[in-house]
Amino acid sequence: MCGIAGIISLRDHQPPKALLDKMVASMNHRGPDAKGTHVHPSLGGLGHARLSIIDTSSISDQPFEANGQVLCFNGEIFNYIELREELEHLGHQFRTNSDTEVLLAAYRQWEDKCVHRLNGMWAFAILDPAKKRVFCSRDRFGIKPFLYAKTDSFLYFASEAKAILAADSRFKQPNFAAISLLLRASIGGQNPDTCFAGIHRLLPAHNLIIENGEISISRYWDYPNSQDHSEHSNFDQVVEEFEFLLKDAVKLRLRSDVPVGFTLSGGLDSSAIVCLSNSCGHSGLRTYTATYDHANYRSDESETAKLVAHKNKMEFIPVPIGPEDLLPTMRESVVHLEAPHAAVPILPYWKIMEEAKKDVKVILEGQGADELLAGYSTATTWPALLDDLTQCRFRSALARCRSVLTGAYGYRPTTFAMHLLRTTVPQLHRTYRRYRGDEGAYINELYQHNADAFVIRKATQEKGRLNRDLRVSHENGLVNLLQYSDAIPMAHSIESRLPFMDYRIVELASKMPGQFKSDSGWSKFVLRKSVDKYVPRKITWERSKRGFDSPVGVWFQEHMDTIVKPVLFSKECRARQLFDSNRIASLLKAHQAGQKDFRSQIYRWIMTELWFQAFID
Repeated sequence: MCGIAGIISLRDHQPPKALLDKMVASMNHRGPDAKGTHVHPSLGGLGHARLSIIDTSSISDQPFEANGQVLCFNGEIFNYIELREELEHLGHQFRTNSDTEVLLAAYRQWEDKCVHRLNGMWAFAILDPAKKRVFCSRDRFGIKPFLYAKTDSFLYFASEAKAILAADSRFKQPNFAAISLLLRASIGGQNPDTCFAGIHRLLPAHNLIIENGEISISRYWDYPNSQDHSEHSNFDQVVEEFEFLLKDAVKLRLRSDVPVGFTLSGGLDSSAIVCLSNSCGHSGLRTYTATYDHANYRSDESETAKLVAHKNKMEFIPVPIGPEDLLPTMRESVVHLEAPHAAVPILPYWKIMEEAKKDVKVILEGQGADELLAGYSTATTWPALLDDLTQCRFRSALARCRSVLTGAYGYRPTTFAMHLLRTTVPQLHRTYRRYRGDEGAYINELYQHNADAFVIRKATQEKGRLNRDLRVSHENGLVNLLQYSDAIPMAHSIESRLPFMDYRIVELASKMPGQFKSDSGWSKFVLRKSVDKYVPRKITWERSKRGFDSPVGVWFQEHMDTIVKPVLFSKECRARQLFDSNRIASLLKAHQAGQKDFRSQIYRWIMTELWFQAFID
């Protein structure tokens, strides 16, 4: 886990080494253990800031050179030991114990197809002088970032936009179209354009190649679909295979030469990872859980998390969080997110990483299970119900309806109805925002762009409405969450590892019928069955989803004058003329009175103003 940077020549110009040094220095938090650069006279230069995780010796520092090829790499190849054995049988010799050298040898053996052999998370670039080309790649799901910008002479790339800005300040301009999409439609990480004009994302599962001054981008992996996969129709067999793969994914991600810990929310996903780690023989590790001392907030799951930690012989570390942490954390986090990210759970996440940094350099987390296995009941109940009815599974349909009507999921029936309208008729989303009231808060540059025009790939080949919706969610909405699950840990020099993002698990889930994921009102059904013998039943068979939540909405009510208004009604914010101050004031009044819940919108507005202050002002 590191920070990478590069200046690739498009006109046979040698990049200034000083610029590479500036790019690397801007990402010191991503790699405080070692720094290096390599400049080729015609191809360009690579830079690297290292966070030492596997083979911490200096011989594995990057840029890493072997047989004339040079690699800079951010991420982790979890199956590097198995790949190394295979490559040794093919005649390759190794001088380190790192996954970095294995990755470069894999490229030398299989060239561009090496990425199909990798089980991990990555963003890397390889200078190949013999072929006069540069090969770059980003992992299948976009766990690791790869940003780039182009001028007439060079292609800049880096793990963070601030590194590109350090090399060329011309890109320090806001992209109002991208900001508008993020604020109004939650389109962020899946957008190839960033909030900086001219800085782009290499999308997940894509390679970027520079050859003879020309840039080509192509997709190398895609989701398998559930159509005609009859071998995955036996539920008991699928449960057995899912259990084996998840346990192996956890085992692979426990490989480390530095201390490892866990985020633990008290919910199913993170609890499953902690319990499976213990079953693999890894006990005595630290778990970190956010806690809140607030009389009006009842979603603190610390007691459940403590139960899981102690049952698995892990150390339980509570991380107390209060309203005094909110605004300072937003100011700090936006610098690393490099966008006005809308995720309210960033607050507890930041504080957990701040605490974990004292003891560990690697964290295992439960990210990715909900989008894969129908964990969000409000978004998946209706498509699952349609599948039940079309497949004549009336008992499951009845159980699903009963759960909605009785509030078993923790939501009112009206909430499900609203989600149904928004998902079945996307054109109504703007109407919904107008009805809610926040659409009128945006003016000028933020309102001029159509926030509903972003086109996503449709999962037309998937069998069943639920599988189609989950595929779209996994490929799009999840990338937003992965953006902060990289940026926030890296801000604290911590590597985050996500067992549910193992591509073998994703491919298995993509092939199984929808009812294996959501059945009779139970979300993540195959996961519950797979880990039933490891996880306490009070967690395994809990219907409502838990996670990194926080009483942010309550704090906005109670501390409106000290947290919210000083930012949104500041002289700088008013001068930008991006928000309608009168409408904002009206919405804040409604939130403070408890008439409507605008916590997510308020969070976005504050983060937007803080982003402008951090990067544009």
